[in-house]
Amino acid sequence: MAAVVLDLGNVLFRIDEEGCLKRLRALLSAEALKEGGWWEVDFPAWRRALDAGQISTEAFVSEVLRHCRSGIARQDILKVWNSMLLGPCDGLVSQLKKWSAKVPIYLLSNISAVHYAEFVRQMEASGIEIDAFEGQFAGCFYSYRLGMVKPEERIYRYVQCRIGQPFHTLFYIDDSPANVESARGLGMAAVRMDRPCAWEVIDEAIVSLLADE
Repeated sequence: MAAVVLDLGNVLFRIDEEGCLKRLRALLSAEALKEGGWWEVDFPAWRRALDAGQISTEAFVSEVLRHCRSGIARQDILKVWNSMLLGPCDGLVSQLKKWSAKVPIYLLSNISAVHYAEFVRQMEASGIEIDAFEGQFAGCFYSYRLGMVKPEERIYRYVQCRIGQPFHTLFYIDDSPANVESARGLGMAAVRMDRPCAWEVIDEAIVSLLADE
């Protein structure tokens, strides 16, 4: 049976990645920010390792702190890093219930342990229990629990194996062009959601899937 695989950030839950990275850069030293410096060369690998669960939050914060301006504290870094998360899309659970009544839906997210904890906190502050959210999915796949991240092909292969359906029966929706292209390269129907919480993109995907069955 066909299924829909959904990203989390800016698909179901609002995030501000660009703003967060800008605020994090503001904490760094001039040396770290120079061309060919730590931010440009090394930070992407540290972030990937954090999202893949290969390093701890403490290790990540300690590394960032080494490259910060004088007077920056660990809590400053954590506050900025968690500022990436802005809260769930309106009517989230009711939408999930509507979609899951029609086709199996799965969640696939690049998310670190520290962001998952903040995600849960913000969901519950909005009146949404995490079990009520995750219970709408046939499966939830978080990168920090898998040891791999999008757009690496192996994470899509892992999810496809767990779902147990061929790639061409899966419809994938993400806000990242790179993630969408990687999914397409494996044979998934994939579209980019180019603005947060654009429910019509998911509605249209489900209509397309049902029409092909």
